[in-house]
Order: sequence, then structure tokens, then C-alpha cells
Amino acid sequence: DRQRHDRRVETVLAMLHRYDVIDDAIDLSDVRVKRSLPESLADAQRLSEKLLRDQKKLYALVQYVQEPGDRMQFIHRYFGVPCDETSEDYTAHGSE
Repeated sequence: DRQRHDRRVETVLAMLHRYDVIDDAIDLSDVRVKRSLPESLADAQRLSEKLLRDQKKLYALVQYVQEPGDRMQFIHRYFGVPCDETSEDYTAHGSE
């Protein structure tokens, strides 16, 4: 069942097409490479940094879901925005 819903191949092909590495391939037996990967997609340091950023975002999402307190304050802290708990805007949304 997992294989029927596994879209990794389609995702990779779409990405390669978006970066003009391959022609749009409807027939997977006829995929043709047009050019090499752009340097930005082959740069190990850049990819490592992106992976770390993505993991931090995912961890922040998990923290948000598990936040026992006010999630509005969590969002303000995450984005580094001061949170004025007495403001009308905060109290209108803070009780939701």
C-alpha cells in the first residue's frame, strides 16, 4: 500500500524538470538528461545548511503543537516580535 502512495520519484522528477535538468517525462522509460544539476543543488555545504534549517523549523512546529501555554505568545517568541498581552489585538485572538 505504501508504494502506491509513494510519490518520491514523481517529486524528484518534478524538481529536475523545474531546474531544466530533464525534459518533462510522462513516460519514465524515456527520461532524457538535458544538462547537469545546478551547482546550488550539488553543493554539500549548502544542502547540509538547508537540512539543518528545515530540521529546526520542524522542531519548532513540534514545540508549537506541544505548547502548554498561550500559542500566540509562542508565535511572537518564534518570530522575535514583542507580545503586548494587554493590547486589544492580542486579547481578541489570545482567547481562541
